[in-house]
Amino acid sequence: MKIAKIELDNGFSIAVRDDQLPLTIGRSKSCDIRISEPFISRFHCELFLKTGRTIWLKDLSTNGTRVNNRTVAGESVPINRRSAVSFAADCCLTVIPTDDSGQTLVPF
Repeated sequence: MKIAKIELDNGFSIAVRDDQLPLTIGRSKSCDIRISEPFISRFHCELFLKTGRTIWLKDLSTNGTRVNNRTVAGESVPINRRSAVSFAADCCLTVIPTDDSGQTLVPF
């Protein structure tokens, strides 16, 4: 079942299914989404499901992750309708929860 679309700032887009979560983002070659920038932690953050279809982001980094302009350091936060996730001024992505047909879900 498709549950999200991840749009990277370079225009690349990834469709994510519930069976692909948890999904790791970071500099390590073993991450699901690899961002090879020196300011990205090897395992920077993780997207996971909580209570069915709610997508959460867990910060695993040294310096924190920003979600909708709020720094989350070592925290887990829910991903809402169009959550902007940034790692530094020039590196970000958008996580968009969707239904099976790809329609954007309303905020929870």
